[in-house]
Amino acid sequence: GSIHEGTVSRRDDKGASIQLPYGLEGFAPNRHLSKEDGKSISSDETAEFMVIEFDRNEKRIIVSHTRIWEQEHIDEKEAVKKEARAQAEKTRKAVKSVQSKVEKATLGDLGVLADLKKKMSANSDSDGDSGENEKSDDKAADDAESK
Repeated sequence: GSIHEGTVSRRDDKGASIQLPYGLEGFAPNRHLSKEDGKSISSDETAEFMVIEFDRNEKRIIVSHTRIWEQEHIDEKEAVKKEARAQAEKTRKAVKSVQSKVEKATLGDLGVLADLKKKMSANSDSDGDSGENEKSDDKAADDAESK
C-alpha cells in the first residue's frame, strides 16, 4: 500500500483513529501502532502510516505504522538471501566450468594400474617360495634363541 503521514486523533482499547491528508480518516489497530523501538504511538503524535486495507463500499481505511519498518527488515533479509543465491549460482557455474575443462580419467583408464598389477604378479611369482622359506628360517632362529 501507499505511505502517508498521519496524526493520531484519538485512541481507544481497539486501536486509534488516524487523520490522513485530504481530510480522510483511517483506523489503525493496536498491533499496527508499535514503533521500531517497541513503544506505541501516542495520541496527537504524527507518523508515517501504510495503507494496508481500503474498502470503498464501507468507506474504511486500515493503516499501519508497524508495517513500514517491518517491511524494511523483510527487504533487507530478502536482499541478503538474493545475494547468497547469486553467489551460490556463480560458484556452481565456476565448478561446472572447471569440471568440463578437466580431462576425465578413471583409475582403470590410466593403464598405470595394469602395469603395476603385472609387476606385482611377476614379483609374487618369483618371490613367493623364497618368502615362505625366509619366514620358516626366522621361526627356527627364534626357537633356537628362546632355548
